[in-house]
Amino acid sequence: MTMKKMYNKGGKKKMMSGGASQSFLEKPAPRMFEDGGLMKGLKSKQKEKRKELKATNKSERDANKASIKTLKKSQKNKRRDKVNDAGEDISMTRKERRENRQDTRKASRSIRKTQRSSDREERKTLRAGQKGARQEQRGQNKKAKLDKKAEVKDNTKKRVTKLVESTKKVVKKTDAKTEDKTKTNTATVTSGGTSTKGKEKSFGETYKENRKSGAKTFKYKGKSYTTESKEEKAARTKKVVKKNTKKGGDQII
Repeated sequence: MTMKKMYNKGGKKKMMSGGASQSFLEKPAPRMFEDGGLMKGLKSKQKEKRKELKATNKSERDANKASIKTLKKSQKNKRRDKVNDAGEDISMTRKERRENRQDTRKASRSIRKTQRSSDREERKTLRAGQKGARQEQRGQNKKAKLDKKAEVKDNTKKRVTKLVESTKKVVKKTDAKTEDKTKTNTATVTSGGTSTKGKEKSFGETYKENRKSGAKTFKYKGKSYTTESKEEKAARTKKVVKKNTKKGGDQII
């Protein structure tokens, strides 16, 4: 016969009526700043922003490269052209071609330089802002840790104070019980066989004291006893035989 499983993996109890599963295990207490906490999330977000900026700058550089390539090609064609559509002579001299090449190079270098400086400024501004945000988050985390530490310290102090107070109450109750027992033991009972030192005397000691004092009876633990010894009792109860000469026989008394 196969038995149905009452618990799923992880300590979750199955509901027999078909309801949702119910866990009998306590949920773990959340740790403070677990897995990096807010700082880890902030750093991941900042990293994503840097990636986005890098991709944007790369696309802008690609666009600038394409524009520089187009400019160089157009200027090269211009230097090579000798006659325009109207049939006019537009050929450049050697000096003009050299100046055109220099101007084209300067323009392309200026475009690249402007792009690099703009990218550098954007990265610098972004990193400065992110650094400030991280410093602010660290300050908040530090403050939260100190507050949590102070809270734990206060709670521990309260628990210790409460424990000390409860211990004092228990000690007071124990002392009161001990004091009551001591008073009871030290109370003088004239016929009870108790000494003033708080220790209960034995039956033999009580018997000897009462016999020595000449008392015929005494009480021990609520019962009455005589101070008569075994010999005295045997002598008292012994049968005595007396001769009766008148009747011609012995008489036992």
